[in-house]
Amino acid sequence: MPSNATKSAVREFVSRRRRIYEIDRATYAKHVGPLFVEDKDGKRPGVVVIDQAMFKAVTKGKLIQKSEDHRLRQKERTLFLSKQSVFRYSGGPDPEDAKRKVMLSGLSGVSFRVRPGVSADRRFVTLEISQQVSQLVSIDKTHKLDVSSGKKVEVESPNRRRSARSGTVNLPDAGALLMPVDYQPEGKANEGKLWVLVARPFIWIEEEEAERRDAGRETSSEDVWDSPVPKEDE
Repeated sequence: MPSNATKSAVREFVSRRRRIYEIDRATYAKHVGPLFVEDKDGKRPGVVVIDQAMFKAVTKGKLIQKSEDHRLRQKERTLFLSKQSVFRYSGGPDPEDAKRKVMLSGLSGVSFRVRPGVSADRRFVTLEISQQVSQLVSIDKTHKLDVSSGKKVEVESPNRRRSARSGTVNLPDAGALLMPVDYQPEGKANEGKLWVLVARPFIWIEEEEAERRDAGRETSSEDVWDSPVPKEDE
């Protein structure tokens, strides 16, 4: 490690590349499901570390979303990844023009937040990840009281399925993690398909990267993604 990396002014970040993949149920049952079985206390892990073989198996699926690289400050909780779509529904007659309807909008999808940490020896990354799902199931017709007229008017009401999942994972620098996504892909063509989150976080020390840039060896997140997944004991 460069000598200036030991100074108190060293700034460390966790840089990460993360993606959502779509895989079929057979692939999920063979590779993903066994990693999330209940332990003796009846608990399931929310997120797990994966090896090279597992990384290759799940990333053969259809790429749904690919993030840009982003650096995270240690111990700060922030948005990790979000996949959302907008839906619109009627909120009833416009109070100023009964012939028109007030149109409202909402979001259907999944979002992830993360709180990163780096070990004292700068060899391991800890990530606390939380997942929130709000998925549109249907838009139902209902009635509400129009306060201006005192009459009941027809409106649309979104029926949403909500779920949450969280977990903490400790993995080697540039290791790989996997988290099942509770959001169900929409449409008949996507029946039997499931999503998984895959990420390769790595430690970014600005002082070291400055020296690498001067030497023409700047770290690339794409290079990290394409590199072999390190073993946990490495």
